Amino acid sequence: MPARKETSVNWFKILKVACMVVVCLTCILLHAAPWLFYSITFIPLLLPLSLLLFIGIPAAWWAANRFRGWLTRLFDGITDDILHKGCMLLLISWIPAFLLMGTNYLLAEKSASTEILPVVERGYSRNRNGKTYWVKVKSRGYVKKVVLDKHMMPESVNGVKVEVRKGGLGFDFFQVKRFV
Repeated sequence: MPARKETSVNWFKILKVACMVVVCLTCILLHAAPWLFYSITFIPLLLPLSLLLFIGIPAAWWAANRFRGWLTRLFDGITDDILHKGCMLLLISWIPAFLLMGTNYLLAEKSASTEILPVVERGYSRNRNGKTYWVKVKSRGYVKKVVLDKHMMPESVNGVKVEVRKGGLGFDFFQVKRFV
C-alpha cells in the first residue's frame, strides 16, 4: 500500500493573502474618504469626480505599466494586464481627490462664522423607511441638500442657520446648526 503524502501549510502564502486583503479593504475605505469630505463642503460634485476620472485613473494606468515587473512578482508570476491595472486602480486612483479635499479640510480656519442661508428648493424622497424631507440651500453659488428632522415639513423652513469654516484651498465647510 502506498504511503499517503502529507500536505503542508504554506504560512507565507497565507500571510501574503491576508496582507493583500487588508491593503485592499484599506484602499476601498480610502476611496470613500473624498466623498465624505464632499458631503460637508460647498463645492460641485464635478470637481472630485473629474479628479478621479482625469487624474486618478490615468495615474493608475501609468503606474500599472511602469511597475509591471513588480506586480508580476507580487502575484507569483501572473502577467495579466487586467489584474495589474485593477490593482493600481484600487491603490492609486483615490489619491488626487483625497489630496485636494483633505488638504482643504486640514488647512481650514479654526473659527467658524454663523450664516443664515436661504432655501432655494424644497422636496422629499421616498425610500423603504418612508419619506425623507429636504431643502436645498445656496452659498456663494453652490447648492447643497440638507435633510430635515423627521418631525419637520419643508414648507415650515425658510432658511438654515449653519456654521461655515473657510477651507484652506477656497472651499467652505459647513455644519448645520438649526432650521429657521
